[in-house]
Amino acid sequence: MITFNDLGDGSALAVSSLCRLARPDGWSPNIVPGLAWTSREVVDHMANTLAFYANHVATQSNAHRPRIRSLGDDDLSDLELATSLKAWTVILRDVLAAAPSGMRAWHPAGMTDREGFLALALDELLVHGNDVAKAHGEALEPDPGLCERLLARLFPHVKGVAPDETAWELLLWANGRTVNSFRPLLESWHSHPSPFTNSAEF
Repeated sequence: MITFNDLGDGSALAVSSLCRLARPDGWSPNIVPGLAWTSREVVDHMANTLAFYANHVATQSNAHRPRIRSLGDDDLSDLELATSLKAWTVILRDVLAAAPSGMRAWHPAGMTDREGFLALALDELLVHGNDVAKAHGEALEPDPGLCERLLARLFPHVKGVAPDETAWELLLWANGRTVNSFRPLLESWHSHPSPFTNSAEF
């Protein structure tokens, strides 16, 4: 199970890495490997995504809603933008905590429950946080057990960590990242954040 503490831990790991990399002259303007965005555009996307989740959970919407955060935030420095992720994480956490236990809200992959949104947000923070770290020659190292639980919750169709890989590598691969020579890059991928009761469907 993915918990509120997991979200806090993942946010702390990603945000601390981003803040440390946000030097006075800004993040690298180069395109992040494997994406069509710069580091700043990746972090902006992360903030938008957390706001997107909070918006749909707060309204318990059954359809797509207009965004509640301006794209760009050009008046913010890189460090301020990275720091804002912590606030968006807290907002999402509090909205989820206040939601009824059986709540469902809209997501492109299906009507999603509280744990599904926690897992989606955590996956977003870790994977995109690692994207930016890699663009600067570094990498995140989340807890292996947490990665295993994220795989089980969001990617039940991805079977088994291979002997020569870690749960983190498999989670990155499930998100369309290249991590090793024996798993070909996924041209498309999907998560399954909505609740499921029958593993046979995978």
